[in-house]
Amino acid sequence: MKCQFSACGRFMHIVALEGQQPTKTKHSAEKSEKDAINIAVLVSTYRLSQTKTSRSPPTLIHRIRVKLGSTESLSVTKLPFTVTWTAKDAYITCSDTVLRVYRVPLFKPGNSTQEDEDIVLMPRKPVFLPESALNRQVHYFPSRSIPNEGSAARIIIGSETRKRLEEKKGPEHGIEFCAVGRTFIGQQGECSLPIGCYVNEDADLGGWGKSYDTTEIPGQLGVGCLDRRLERFNFDDDCDREC
Repeated sequence: MKCQFSACGRFMHIVALEGQQPTKTKHSAEKSEKDAINIAVLVSTYRLSQTKTSRSPPTLIHRIRVKLGSTESLSVTKLPFTVTWTAKDAYITCSDTVLRVYRVPLFKPGNSTQEDEDIVLMPRKPVFLPESALNRQVHYFPSRSIPNEGSAARIIIGSETRKRLEEKKGPEHGIEFCAVGRTFIGQQGECSLPIGCYVNEDADLGGWGKSYDTTEIPGQLGVGCLDRRLERFNFDDDCDREC
C-alpha cells in the first residue's frame, strides 16, 4: 500500500495491491504446480474533514481498480509495480519487457459521463525494455512543462539483484548485455548501474489511449471504504500503567 497527500492537504490518495487466487475447477493444474495469483491495484481518493480532523473519518470520493495480470509469487520488499504521483494522476508502471504504464486519474473529471469517470490511459505505441526488466522495478516520470528544464518523460529501470543474475549467468561471466546498455555486479551484491532514457510522450509513446484493464468494483462489500471506529477509547481498560 502506498499513500500520498494532496498539495492542498484536503485529500489522501491510496494505491493498494490486491491478490486473489483463481477459482479451482476440475481442469485445474496438478497440486504440485504453483497456483497463479491474479493481482490488481485499487486507487482510492478520500476527502479529509476540515473541521473534525481527529473524529471524522475520511470520505471516499473516487476509486478505480486496474488489473495487472497474474504471477506465481510476490515479494513484499520488491513489488512488481511502482507508483509516480502528480497532482491529478497516479502513474502505475509494471515490471515487464514492454513499457506498461497506467495513467489513473485521482479525481472524477467534471461534466463527464459515467464511461469517462473510470477512464484509465496507457501509451498507444509499444516501447521495448530489456528482458531483465521483468525482475527489476521500472519507474515512469511524466513530462513536466517547466521552462529551461525540458518536457521529456523519463523511464528508469532499477538495479537487478545478484540472485537473479546468477540464475542466468552465461559465457560473459555474469555480465549482462542489453539493447540500451550493459550492467555489472557491484560491491553490494547487486547489478549496477540502473539505466534510464528520455522519451517524448507524443512521438515515442504515440500519446495516451484508453486502457481496457479496468474492472468493476462490486458494491456493498466495503471495497475501498475505511472501517469506522468500533468503540471509544477507555482510559481505564485500554491503558496499562507500571510503577
